[in-house]
Amino acid sequence: MFDTSSAGIPVRQFGRSDAKISTLGFGGHHLGEAPDEKTAVRVIQQAVDGGITFYDNCWEYRRGKTELWMGAGLKGRRDRVFLMTKTCPHGRDASLALLQQNLQIARNFTPMTASEMDELRNRCKSYAADGRYELYKVSLKFDNPESRLAHGFPLDTKQIEVQDMLGFPENTGQPFPEKEF
Repeated sequence: MFDTSSAGIPVRQFGRSDAKISTLGFGGHHLGEAPDEKTAVRVIQQAVDGGITFYDNCWEYRRGKTELWMGAGLKGRRDRVFLMTKTCPHGRDASLALLQQNLQIARNFTPMTASEMDELRNRCKSYAADGRYELYKVSLKFDNPESRLAHGFPLDTKQIEVQDMLGFPENTGQPFPEKEF
């Protein structure tokens, strides 16, 4: 059922397509927390070289900044990855350690048996019903500000991404990326 990529990370078929992707993916949202593009590019390159083949990003993440940074990181490596985008903490130094930890977990992955999965589902059933552990679905804390704006919901101005979006403390008066008028 699971193949192993050359870097030791298991891969599997992506839906009904012919593509095979790593069981460990890389999401672009937190890439925007990198202190600069150079750091973000280094994180992406290490992830690709470490065997991660599935990448997900979206313009709504930091108003396009993470798409640009991920694109720079994938330059020269694009043919080695499956990139998904949509409309609708990896960035800091600690993220490199987290990336290495996640790569190690993926390389040593062993799928659960059917009975182990059933046992896990039964244990989690009562906790999963009310959303108490999915604050991103039921609170302001983790919701993407672009999505909140699109639905007319208020923003949490203490959230790092909202502060970045609003330009605190370096408000240039322009959205990212800056545009010529």
